[in-house]
Amino acid sequence: MAKKEYIPEFPYKGDQAIISSGRIIFHAKDDSIFLFGKKAVGISSVGVVNIDNYEGTSINSPKIELGLDAKIVGQAVMLGESTNDILIQILEDLATVGDALATLSKTGLAASSVVILTAGERMRNNSTRLRDSLAVSPRRDAYNLSKITFTR
Repeated sequence: MAKKEYIPEFPYKGDQAIISSGRIIFHAKDDSIFLFGKKAVGISSVGVVNIDNYEGTSINSPKIELGLDAKIVGQAVMLGESTNDILIQILEDLATVGDALATLSKTGLAASSVVILTAGERMRNNSTRLRDSLAVSPRRDAYNLSKITFTR
C-alpha cells in the first residue's frame, strides 16, 4: 500500500505556538537541540539554507529525493566506488586490447590474428560480465545505482 502524502491543514484548528521576530536564535550551551513533528518537519527559506558542522552530516531515510520532481521523474544517483570500479575495469580491458593491437605484425597479419582474437574474446567476456552487473531494465538491481537516493 502506498503511503499517503502529507498535506498540512490550513487553517490549523489545534493548539499551536507562533514565534515571530526579526531574528530567532536557539542555542544549546551544553548539549543538543531536537526538532520533532508527528507528521512532518519543514525547513524553508526564501534565501539560503545552510547546514554546517565539523564532524559530518547524516541523513537517514528509506528514500532520499533531491529536487522537486525527483519523486516523479528522478533517477537513482550512482554509487561512486562501485562506478569507479566498473570504469577502471573497462579502461584496463581497453588498455589490454590496445597493447595487443600495438604488437601486431605489419607483415604477418595471419600470425597476428591470434592476438586479435584473444584480446577481442577477453573484451567481449569482460564487457558481458560488466553489463550483467548493471541494470538493463528498471526491475533489475544495479551494482552501481543507489537504492535510496534519487535526483532530478
